[in-house]
Amino acid sequence: MKKLSTLLACLLAGCASYAQNTPWNTTGNIGIGTTNPQSPLNVKGSVTGLIRLTPASDNGEASIHFSSRALETDNSARWAIGPGVFGTRGNFAIGSTIYGNAVATFLTNGNVGIGTISPKTNLDVNGTLLSSGSSANIDGINLSFLANSGKVLTGWNRTKGGGETDFISNQADGETGGFAFYNYNNNSQEKQLMWIKGDGNVAIGTLDPKGYKLAVAGNIRATEIKVEALPWPDYVFKPSYKLPSLTEVKEYIDKNKHLPDMPSEQEVAKEGISLGEMNRLLVKKMEEMTLYMIEKDNQAQQQQNLNRKLIKKIAQLDHKLAELYNKRK
Repeated sequence: MKKLSTLLACLLAGCASYAQNTPWNTTGNIGIGTTNPQSPLNVKGSVTGLIRLTPASDNGEASIHFSSRALETDNSARWAIGPGVFGTRGNFAIGSTIYGNAVATFLTNGNVGIGTISPKTNLDVNGTLLSSGSSANIDGINLSFLANSGKVLTGWNRTKGGGETDFISNQADGETGGFAFYNYNNNSQEKQLMWIKGDGNVAIGTLDPKGYKLAVAGNIRATEIKVEALPWPDYVFKPSYKLPSLTEVKEYIDKNKHLPDMPSEQEVAKEGISLGEMNRLLVKKMEEMTLYMIEKDNQAQQQQNLNRKLIKKIAQLDHKLAELYNKRK
């Protein structure tokens, strides 16, 4: 009897000691490190890692499960969070039985995968990605934080009213900056498709736009191209314009083998042609040709008038000769 009393005393003392560290109240809440638990389980402490879950073996699952179903055995809508979820082994993941896989995976090297358990970059999304929008309004915000960062910022409405989606990049210690687009085919071959340079020039099929706003190494097809070329050569029709004589033009052609003002074959082969400049020169030559034709038409009219006068004069002479001949008879 004395031994039994001693055992009961020890158990009561142990329960009292446990109750001081893990109290519970009349609501059924349990507190660890607190005497006033406010939830079914309330853990309070100053150490790192208040709760530690350990798998039975290395790289196993040590997770916490959540369910939106009231029935404990219903796993149709169960969420799990922790290392090893849905076969992610030593990586931390969030998964769901609704999707049957990990939704987000966090590798030990810092890579994060959405829709994939093996992300290859800092953020690897296997699926669609929706970002920016009106809530990402960067109208007027200071972007000095981008300087020397080499980062890209996506936002909305930088123009303060245009409502456009904005892509803003910084070249860090690079020379050019801008945005480049590449294709990487199934034969592991990489090809740059387009480069929008940091100065606004665009290169397609080439790395160097050579100072042009748009440089294309290849063919271009369009339904319409508008080129502004000034000054337009209507000055050819002004009285002050000195039209070269056809003799002068012939001498120039004989010497240079191309029309005056027009580029030579060698120049075109080396530098190409400017559509605006070439159209301006062609119109100039057409206008000069029109003046030559008008001049020749005037000369032809004068010649016709002279011919009519000569014909009339000859007719008069024939008539007089006929009269003289008839008188001698």
